[in-house]
Amino acid sequence: MEGLIEVCADWTAHRPPARLGTLRIIPGRSEERFEFAFDDAALADEPVAKRLLDPDLAPYAGRQFPKGARGTFGIFKDASPDQIGRASCRERV
Repeated sequence: MEGLIEVCADWTAHRPPARLGTLRIIPGRSEERFEFAFDDAALADEPVAKRLLDPDLAPYAGRQFPKGARGTFGIFKDASPDQIGRASCRERV
């Protein structure tokens, strides 16, 4: 099932959380693939636009994909549970 995750920045105490963009999850036969698109407002915000979030994410508009054989961006890798983690979450619900 394809999904969308809103990605927000909440790393500064004196600023409210700001939406960075959208992470799209694309199901595949053996694994999920991801794409990310920055929001225009995030790109217009100089502190956000100058911060390198991931080597595969450049500060420009449009869809971006992980380079090479990687299925996801490094910045999101630890935030996404693997198959065992998803099974554990389902068992707890």
